[in-house]
Amino acid sequence: MFGLSYLLRVWLLSALVGTLLFLIISYLMQTHTALVNFNDGVPLLLFIIFFALVLTIPAVLILLVFLYYVERTKMSISSIKKLVSILAVLLTGVTFTVLGFPFKSKDGIIIVCYCLPVIVISLLSKLERS
Repeated sequence: MFGLSYLLRVWLLSALVGTLLFLIISYLMQTHTALVNFNDGVPLLLFIIFFALVLTIPAVLILLVFLYYVERTKMSISSIKKLVSILAVLLTGVTFTVLGFPFKSKDGIIIVCYCLPVIVISLLSKLERS
């Protein structure tokens, strides 16, 4: 299926990098001190990554459907990647807003921490037509 490996790469790397970025920024800003107790280390990191992956399954399915339909167009790969990036950022924002992390609060930093890797990884990852 067109874009499946690309989408899985973007999804998994974004969850990993977004979680690491969030924990580092939270530690530096001391905004979520309960989350950044590095004595918990790897178990905490794995726990957060697991929930990031589970909570973004609906977004990944939407992106998969998007890629299924866009494959039939003559759109360039770079345009598809830009659209995936935009849609993924919107879906990330919606996911966190539904979970109760508003954009305007200090908790909104979590949205930024996951959106930045989504943008970079979706634009830099390799996507090929089947």
